[in-house]
Amino acid sequence: MARIRARGLAEEKYERLDFLKRVRELYLRRAEERGYAVINAERPAEEVAEEVYRLIQRLSPRQL
Repeated sequence: MARIRARGLAEEKYERLDFLKRVRELYLRRAEERGYAVINAERPAEEVAEEVYRLIQRLSPRQL
């Protein structure tokens, strides 16, 4: 969010923190209801990639 403010431009709807928090809550609720995986992408890219790969392997081991 700091990067957006640093631009000095008006925030778009999708750049407002309150909007982003509501969207995140909806996605997390849907993930829980439907059994979707949720991956924490705040970690280093290598860790995220490894988790994604392990998840894909677990879901469809014959296709890899």
